[in-house]
Parts: sequence; C-alpha cells; structure tokens
Amino acid sequence: MLNSIKGHMPNIPSIPSIPSMPKGLPSIPTKADFMGPVDRDKCTFCRIFDGKESNPIIFQDEEIVVFEDIKPATKHHFLVVTNEHIRDAKAMVSSQIRILDRMIEVANQVLAEKLNQDAGIGDPTQVQRLLGFHWPPFHMVNHLHLHVLAPADQMGFFARNMFRPNSMWFVSPDYVRDRLMQMKSTEEAGAGNAINSQPDQ
Repeated sequence: MLNSIKGHMPNIPSIPSIPSMPKGLPSIPTKADFMGPVDRDKCTFCRIFDGKESNPIIFQDEEIVVFEDIKPATKHHFLVVTNEHIRDAKAMVSSQIRILDRMIEVANQVLAEKLNQDAGIGDPTQVQRLLGFHWPPFHMVNHLHLHVLAPADQMGFFARNMFRPNSMWFVSPDYVRDRLMQMKSTEEAGAGNAINSQPDQ
C-alpha cells in the first residue's frame, strides 16, 4: 500500500514553527553521545523491530519500523524507529544523514496514507501535521524515534507543550539534518586541511 502513494502524496501543510534553530543545544557531540554494542533484548524498540513485542506494526522494512504511540497526543500519532540502535537525535553522526532522510520519507508516506483513509478528518491537504524528535534528556526510550502527529492543532494543552516545535526539548527533522550537514562540512574541511598540511614528497 505504501508503494501505491509514492509520487502523488498530498501537500500537507505543517504547523507554524519558530524559524531559527533551538538555542542552547550543543552543536558537536561528545564521547558520551555514542554507545557501544547494545543488547537488543534490553531495548523496547529493538524488541519491537525484532518481533519480540506484540505491538501492531503499521510499516516495516529492513531499516525502519512504524507503530502507534502508546499515549497518542492527537488522532494520528505514530513513531518511526530505526533498526539500528542509535540512542537519540543528538547522538547521530554525519554518516547517518541518509537514514534520517529515510525516516522522514517513511513518516510522510505513512501519514499521507492514513489521512487519505480517514473519512472523518476532512481534506487531507488541510490537516496540520508535526514531525520531530525529543532532545535528550527529554525522551523516555533511548532509541532514536521520530514522532509524527496529525492533526497537530487538535493536541491538548499538555501535548502542545510537550511537542512544542523547535523548543529546547523537541526539535524538527530539519534542525537535526542541518546539524548533521554542518558536522559533515566540518569533517570534510578538517580532512582537506590534513591533506594540505602533508609535506611535499
């Protein structure tokens, strides 16, 4: 069903957000941001991906699994989770830009399909949606997951604060991607400087 919607997804507007990047967030990860080998049986989201939990699955391939949030903040609220155990958005590195883009792609495809099938929601193109990551330490599960919510304007007061766009605790996919691209540029510049500093043979 997912393949059937590729190429003609509705243009779903996002809710207004603060245009600037969140302030106060570190731009460079520290050693503590990276994890060693993980026991997948001790991670709830790894267990869901591996079929060891009973959560109904909306979509799954070799990289991504999608399932409903157990405490939905609005009518449609699901999580896009990676197979690879990445701790959170802050722990991502530049080589993982592709998997971030894949998460966003799947999120938009699944949401478009859900809205098209929801007869009671009205015109899918007018539904406000919100995608984002909770920034550590403001998440409950230490496994990268993208929240997808719609209609975003139907969230209650508490949820609106918990999922406030571009706040200190909830950041957009664009913010994470810009951060990774900046990281990549810094790495490439460093590699170039290292080559240029080599003595002539």
